Order: sequence, then C-alpha cells, then structure tokens
Amino acid sequence: MVRKKKIQLPSRKDYTAVDNVFLGAINNLSLPAYRIFAVLASQITRDDVEFSEYEIRAEELEQLLDCKNKNQIYQMMKTATNELHEIKVQIESEQILQQYPWLTKSSYLKNEGTAILQFHEDIKPFLLRLNRKFSKIWFSQTFEFKSKTAKNMY
Repeated sequence: MVRKKKIQLPSRKDYTAVDNVFLGAINNLSLPAYRIFAVLASQITRDDVEFSEYEIRAEELEQLLDCKNKNQIYQMMKTATNELHEIKVQIESEQILQQYPWLTKSSYLKNEGTAILQFHEDIKPFLLRLNRKFSKIWFSQTFEFKSKTAKNMY
C-alpha cells in the first residue's frame, strides 16, 4: 500500500539531495517544474525505503512558482506536473543507454487545484539513501531564480 503525504513546503534554509544523474535533466526543466521537483524531492527522508504519493495544492505553490495571478497558478501547475511526468533520467555507458521515467503517477484534480505525484520506483537508487555522487539543491537559491537561464547557471 502506497503512503499518501501532503507536501510540507521547505524553508529557504533547507536543501534536498539528488544523485548527479539528475543534473542534465534538471537543466532542461522549466522553472516551475524545477521548483516542484525540488519540493517533491525534499519530502524524501534519510530513512525512506519506498516513495509515497505526494499531494500538492496550488495555493501552497503560489509563492514557490512566483505566480502573481491566482488564475494562472492552476495552469502553471498542470503544465509543470505534465512536464515532470514526461521527463526521463538517462544513464549511458559504452554498451547501453538506460532511461528511467521520473514519475509513476501524475494526477491533476481540476476541481480541487491539487496534483498527486509519485516518483517511479526505478529511480529509487538516485533519490533514496544517497551516499556518494550527489548534489544539494538549496532552497535559498531555488526560490530566488527568476528564469530557467539563471537556474542553469547555478
């Protein structure tokens, strides 16, 4: 049975860690999708062995997505969660190219302005129990980026 969790928005002092294989894919994300990914990844604790389903409400993300127009937040959230559902992590060696989807579930409840997201189990080694070859995503910078270009320069 999959656990369901409501998102706890991180403070600007917090960070999350991701395996370095995510870095190339992260650079291709739009700023809203990057911020949602960072918040989603921040929900993972050191002791987690399975992924939960995470429920994110549009109102909670309004400040995070830097959206001034309340009516736009719903479309931004829908577009960003769709982007996260379509992206893949790629690991390439001389012999093989492996591609893993980031999410196994991406539901958008239109009448509630809520997204339910779950990481795909194939990417557990890249998000759970990281010991080496990882990068920190600091929320102090994540909240300050104003464009995709600024994020990529970081």
